[in-house]
Amino acid sequence: MMKGVDQMDRAAKEAETQAKREYSKREALKSTFESLKGNISVMCRVRRIKGNESTCSFPLEDTISVADRDVKGAVSRKKFAFDRIFEPEATQTQVAGAITETMIEEDRCTPQEIGRLLTLSALPAAH
Repeated sequence: MMKGVDQMDRAAKEAETQAKREYSKREALKSTFESLKGNISVMCRVRRIKGNESTCSFPLEDTISVADRDVKGAVSRKKFAFDRIFEPEATQTQVAGAITETMIEEDRCTPQEIGRLLTLSALPAAH
């Protein structure tokens, strides 16, 4: 009888040790996730489609609603949220300025690195 109790006691201690290890891992992952979560800004730039048909609307400041057509031709709208949305009227200068401002404010890049990024983004696309 004592042998069975000792085995159960050891098993309980082992399970408790394992649970503590897993808890520590989870806390470390949670901490890493929380620190990374604030380091990502997602911006969307909407470009005008040729023709007059508008497929996008902007119901809220940082939300875009996009018309989606299925294979049968039925139209539904899907909404997406971003940290910032640039409507079709936004200029390249406005977009670049906002990106620069965000990166400097959040200390993600030095001004020199941002200059290189913006120079590359302003190059004409290869056709």
